[in-house]
Amino acid sequence: MADTFRGAVSMTPVITKAADDDSSPIDVIHHDIKQSLGGSLEWNAGQDVGTARWYYSASTTVTTTVADLIGGFSSTTDFTDGTALNTADDVRMVYIEHLGVDTSDAESAAGDYLFIYLDGGNAANADAICLEPGESIILKFKLATGVSIANLHGDMAQNTAKVKIVAICDDGA
Repeated sequence: MADTFRGAVSMTPVITKAADDDSSPIDVIHHDIKQSLGGSLEWNAGQDVGTARWYYSASTTVTTTVADLIGGFSSTTDFTDGTALNTADDVRMVYIEHLGVDTSDAESAAGDYLFIYLDGGNAANADAICLEPGESIILKFKLATGVSIANLHGDMAQNTAKVKIVAICDDGA
């Protein structure tokens, strides 16, 4: 069996009903949506023509200067099998977690947003994915024309923060 990256997503649309004379405010599921939502994501290395390679960084320090999220900020500059990264390698799926701590493991300050760019962009671009401290995201990209390591950028709105990254990439071989 080929390497597989599996993930799950879920969300609950919550609104807060205001307090009145007889009750405190209460959080409830939005009345039009009526449910929590969720699903799965999967990428199987057998779906691709190249070689699947895993990348893992338990603690990448992201700064306010834009750089490649995979290998750009971290001392982890190789795939887990020891093969060297190439910025032209395609990212198939990536898990990114804003660990909510700075370089001294102190709790991140309010406003320490992690920005993620999929087009090689930076803070001057209006289009960015935003993670607050403690949040995570899983992204899956198209086959053959997905996002390259050179285009998966990130930076912090202010300060620095540690980020966990797990990815499966096509090394283009």
